[in-house]
Amino acid sequence: MLKVTKKDGNLTVYYVEKKKNKTLNMKMISLNADFEDIQNLYCDLDAKFKGRPKSLLVIINPNAGKKKGIKVYKKIADSLFQLCDIKLDIIVTNRQNEPTEILKNYDLSKIDGIVTVGGDGLYCECMNGLVKRIQQDNSVNLDNHNADIVSSALPIGIIPAGSGDVIVQYLHGTRCPRTAVMHILLGNHVDSNIVSVHAGRHLLSYSALVLGFGLFGDMMHDCEKFRWMGPSRYNIIPLGSMLKRREFDVEVEYYPLTQNEKPKQARLYGRQVSLPNGSVSQSKLQRKQRTKSSSDLQKENSVNEDKTILFPDLVKEEGRIYAVDSHAIMMKEKSGRMMPHFGQNSLMVYTTHKCTLPDHVSQLTKVKNEKLDCVCIIRLIE
Repeated sequence: MLKVTKKDGNLTVYYVEKKKNKTLNMKMISLNADFEDIQNLYCDLDAKFKGRPKSLLVIINPNAGKKKGIKVYKKIADSLFQLCDIKLDIIVTNRQNEPTEILKNYDLSKIDGIVTVGGDGLYCECMNGLVKRIQQDNSVNLDNHNADIVSSALPIGIIPAGSGDVIVQYLHGTRCPRTAVMHILLGNHVDSNIVSVHAGRHLLSYSALVLGFGLFGDMMHDCEKFRWMGPSRYNIIPLGSMLKRREFDVEVEYYPLTQNEKPKQARLYGRQVSLPNGSVSQSKLQRKQRTKSSSDLQKENSVNEDKTILFPDLVKEEGRIYAVDSHAIMMKEKSGRMMPHFGQNSLMVYTTHKCTLPDHVSQLTKVKNEKLDCVCIIRLIE
């Protein structure tokens, strides 16, 4: 239900209808009855709107995707927001990273949420700005990768108008902008993980989707050079990146999650380090002796009364690889396909070892098509 209006003996209800293709559509029904009955029904229905957003900051990227951000907002979102009497503060961005600057000093107390009209990039910029602002308000040192990050109670909604729109596709199963607006108006939300990226003692950024070092980074870097191609660049440019794929000497550290470690009240956050090594010549990753995590980190992550440590010993690996990747939104098997899962208690790290080009292309194709066997052991070339 989106809105209820009453006039004399008439009650009009605007509600949401779900279709088979996971899209949502708005419907309307009018009811006639005695004034007292209408008044009582109106009060009952109006009580169901508690917790819904009433004031939103809308940030539009006019250059996202096919440069239809403003058109998508005016044609689809604006009328629905007006219908539901949403108080709006609309900002159209002019440059990259502007959302982060806006949120640094914005009065967050006057809004119930942030809405982005654009692609995954705009969402990530707003997420970075919001997370950094919350840490600033709570005196958290962003450059300390072991710091306890304070979560934001302010949700971010996404109206898709970008090239990929992967996150909104994961959320709703469709890239339909109208469906996204409906979910925002209904107050639907999910908890999602983010991953910090630090270089030395400095925070570079937070990732809400994919964190990659090596081939994935090369692909995204190459795709950015061809933004004028729109969404099609993601199907064409990576082929060139694959043909010139490079090997990297890396060192990876992580906390393994064992079968017995399934925290219910606290999430298990590991640390991933991916750095050029330079002195390693092995063609395979070699597991080194486990090293202890710091005593301070152990104390911070003790959640049970018996002081059981959630973090096991740190595992360190090094070697030559094509890529090391992690996903803030984890993909897990469901109904015969790999499906997105938000807010998981742990993350997975994927490494791509030396392999033939055909095998590598086959594996990445399976990832793109969300096949169950996309995560596999590829034959090594000695």
